[in-house]
Amino acid sequence: MKYIVKKNTIHEAAEYYFGFGSKRNPKTWLREMFCFFMGSTVSKQVLPAQNLKNDFFFLEETYAIEAAIKNELSKASDISFQHHEIENFDGALLETAEFLHIEQQRQPIDQQKFVIFAVGNDMCMQDLYKDLVRHSRKLKQNVVAFNFRNVIRSSGALKSQIDLVYDAIAQVERLRNMGVSEKNISLVGHSLGAAVLTLISYLYFKQGMPIKIFNGRSFSSFSNLKHYQLERERETKKQKWTSLKLYLSNFELEVAPYFIEIPDKYKEYIVIKPSKHSKDSNEVLDGVIPEKASLHYSLKKEKRSVERVNHWKNRKVISSNRLFGFGHNDPLSLLKCRDSEETAEEFCHHFIKR
Repeated sequence: MKYIVKKNTIHEAAEYYFGFGSKRNPKTWLREMFCFFMGSTVSKQVLPAQNLKNDFFFLEETYAIEAAIKNELSKASDISFQHHEIENFDGALLETAEFLHIEQQRQPIDQQKFVIFAVGNDMCMQDLYKDLVRHSRKLKQNVVAFNFRNVIRSSGALKSQIDLVYDAIAQVERLRNMGVSEKNISLVGHSLGAAVLTLISYLYFKQGMPIKIFNGRSFSSFSNLKHYQLERERETKKQKWTSLKLYLSNFELEVAPYFIEIPDKYKEYIVIKPSKHSKDSNEVLDGVIPEKASLHYSLKKEKRSVERVNHWKNRKVISSNRLFGFGHNDPLSLLKCRDSEETAEEFCHHFIKR
């Protein structure tokens, strides 16, 4: 099914806060020219998943997984699968998947609950299909996932961070146009997806329509991420040039200051940390986001009450998955909260339901 999302006040707010040439993000002729000629090239560093559509073997495997999930759900009594295309106001076409739970479908649309998932920068939504089915079953809620523009079947030019923000807004606006209340929408993101969803959670909060955000293993800003990754790789000569490219093309993706402004009851996050006193050789670190570039690290200076500190302990999760040697891409179900018996998935679900 095809849906059309027209431009509205949320998009205007996005332009004000995150757009190229906004009051908060002044545009100069140099940045304007750089973004026009080089924005798409820089975007491949921000969203390398754009290259997946040129990988024949990856696509073959991905479509096989998709077909298997569709076949499985065609026989299921509790969840149905729908595949949509959203035409954004700027011309981008966004591939969108929807897992509809039977308990939600029995209710009027304005009472149905939806969870929107956004993936990391080197992933596609099909990578999460099995996890999304499990989330829908455990939460007994509808689950939505999408591919950012120019990933797999999605299309459209990606030239600055505002394009990623528009893609995420389109998912919320489609639901709102159908009659879904924003109070019944939750956002769950991983890495880059978590960063983008945090920005739109902030936008809707500023518009008086707060939407919950669960930020999974993300960064304080994309420019910080690249800086510390290059430092770790001892590529210090590239640091200044990379930072300049991200600035000129408006791909800095500052997340931390906006996450801080969202009220506590509408936000949650996790970060991979080792056990406090453990020497367990099976434990692995995040492996992708250096500690100093993480969202968690940027929040350390935030003043916290004892009550908040005790609650925030569960935000530190442990990975023991040795398959990849790092825990950044582990499913939430494989991560264990450091100070409780919960998995990160259970922690996420409790947040969505509260």
